[in-house]
Amino acid sequence: MFSILKEKKKLFLTLLLIWTLAAIYIYPRRFQILRSFALWLEPPVLNPSLSAKLQSKGDDLLSEKVEYRQIEHYLRTDQLSRACVRAYRIGKEGTGDIFRVPSWMEAKHQGWTIERLANPSETKFSTGEKPVDPFEYWKEFYQIPLEALDYYKRALNYNPFDGYNSPPVQASLGKDKPEISGKSLLEKIRISSFASCRPEEAILAHFQAIQRIEELVFEKLKEVKPPSIPWWKRALNFFSFSCNKQEEENVTEDLPKEIRIWKKITESQSSPIVFSEDYPDTTTLTANKYKTLLLKTLELLRLRTDESHPSLSPEESVSLFTRVLYFSCSKRSIPAEAKYWGASAIAAIPCEASDTEGAKIFYSNLNRNAQLFYKLGDRDPNYRKKAKDMFEAVYQSSATDLGTRFQAKLMRVRCLLYEANFDQALKELDALDTEVYTVDPDYRNDKSGYEDLIEDKKKLLQYTLRRKGRYEEADDIFDEKN
Repeated sequence: MFSILKEKKKLFLTLLLIWTLAAIYIYPRRFQILRSFALWLEPPVLNPSLSAKLQSKGDDLLSEKVEYRQIEHYLRTDQLSRACVRAYRIGKEGTGDIFRVPSWMEAKHQGWTIERLANPSETKFSTGEKPVDPFEYWKEFYQIPLEALDYYKRALNYNPFDGYNSPPVQASLGKDKPEISGKSLLEKIRISSFASCRPEEAILAHFQAIQRIEELVFEKLKEVKPPSIPWWKRALNFFSFSCNKQEEENVTEDLPKEIRIWKKITESQSSPIVFSEDYPDTTTLTANKYKTLLLKTLELLRLRTDESHPSLSPEESVSLFTRVLYFSCSKRSIPAEAKYWGASAIAAIPCEASDTEGAKIFYSNLNRNAQLFYKLGDRDPNYRKKAKDMFEAVYQSSATDLGTRFQAKLMRVRCLLYEANFDQALKELDALDTEVYTVDPDYRNDKSGYEDLIEDKKKLLQYTLRRKGRYEEADDIFDEKN
């Protein structure tokens, strides 16, 4: 053996060096390589038939009866989700195993008893019912929704339109059975991901559906051939004699890829896009359906801000709000120079004056976007700079109610304080004195909300005066006589 190694030592050393270098390169990238290999084996092409088969396998898993403590019942995915949140909160509070078994009151309200698991529609409750350890119940059955989640995620790869398409209502085998068959694919992913204690999978699936749909729309756009221009028009264009109408027609082709896709989706409301002629019911896209998907994703994003779930990454949050802003307006004029802008800048263009309803929605969403950017300012100060301009746009708009405008101005002042621009902050706070009593009467009727705004303004003014060294004026702000 050693003689062979001595004779072939150069070969072995060369192989060892190659394997070492390969390991250094491959190991950090192992997940990307495995992902690429998996996509090569099963490319995510549009295949509604395969998607339906995978979906039915997940449905079967969640619709089968299970046995717990000799009680046969349909799997309670809602209880599995509650067990996950409950375990997180108990662990965060550091109470350990003391409160693993729910109290009498918690068992009554959240159904943590053997009898309630078997018959959740039962309204009566007796002290003799046997309590259930939520952690024990979750540990017993979490593999079932986890396996179903795998089928649902694979199904979404083959038909992203199933995300919002609900199947026809089928006969239920009992009122206590989970109604999985009547829900859309994304709803099933949400149920199974929360039940298996992986809430992040739900939001990732929503973004996966959005991005995949946009990819398919872009493929449709590439199939459309641009209109041919006669030679004499090309000659006029070369000598800058082209008319404005021709320039407007070319604007769309020069816009960023995202805007062209979203524009095509907007047009699909009047002329729906069918991506598979064999399965028109499950592969049809309209603007309203796409907007519904955006709103459901936004709703899930807000849910993820709960203490029981980790925060979403800035890139996903910003990209979602960019889409929401763009689709807020039904009428928007995009100038010719917009071809040099990014998608986020074009999405922030306000609605046309005639689109009053769209303007209300737009500035409401712009205010939410600014709130998001303000929070992200803790990670990157550039986000807060953008938030400052957005809050000012909300304040200057007549489409927003006075209460929201007042709040937006206070948020803008906060942005100025982060920049240590105390003079401008004081100037804008003083300008609000004339608007304190013009806040929307409906908003003022809710004394708590109105008083919160006034109190907030006083605190900001006091803080600003102290930073400018005007301590006596700052102390007089909360004087009872004032």
